Amino acid sequence: MSETEALFETQGVSRVYRSGRGAQIEALHDVSLTIPRGAFVVLRGPSGSGKTTLLALLAALDHPTKGTVRFDGQDLQRASEAERSRIRRRLGIVFQQARMLRGLPLWENVTYPLIPQGVGGPERAEIATKLLEGVGIVGRQRARPEELSGGELQRVGIARALAAQPEAVLADEPTSDLDPESAEAVIALLKGIHAAGRTVVAASHDPLLQELATHTFRLRAGRLQI
Repeated sequence: MSETEALFETQGVSRVYRSGRGAQIEALHDVSLTIPRGAFVVLRGPSGSGKTTLLALLAALDHPTKGTVRFDGQDLQRASEAERSRIRRRLGIVFQQARMLRGLPLWENVTYPLIPQGVGGPERAEIATKLLEGVGIVGRQRARPEELSGGELQRVGIARALAAQPEAVLADEPTSDLDPESAEAVIALLKGIHAAGRTVVAASHDPLLQELATHTFRLRAGRLQI
């Protein structure tokens, strides 16, 4: 596969953390994989297998202890923090539990990633309305996060991830702890995101999400299973 076809690539990546008592915990060990542009990738594995750690490395939110992580051919370890910040703006990140700013209306939560780009309030409100309607949250732009259910919040999290029109969406257990109806709604949204031409990388053990995968990588105890 040529470098231009690979959106994400890891080579020999390991990530070691130190516990409070000084012990070393290896979350990832010698992981090498390639994610093509336009793929729908599912990272599978039991809790503690390293899925969330790998997503954080791909999203330029963390650094590997050893090895190389590339996004669109660029070595993230050699990138400056300003460059890493620009890369993160090309990505939409959906956390396992949607992290919202309590007290702020949904339209501001959805579009606050656009503030550093100089997008004004009226334009952000218009963008938020379209995004929220796109995820099935209609007429609630001024609602507060604490007024929503878990499933609704996860959909708002997806709307926020799409605010900057990212090239790829990375989602960590996006259907975890959701009721079946809400989980199906989130899966349908991710399917639509992929159909629109974006790369999707999801850490999940949801069999319905697995059905959408063009590529699957299985992790166990921090190691990629062949």
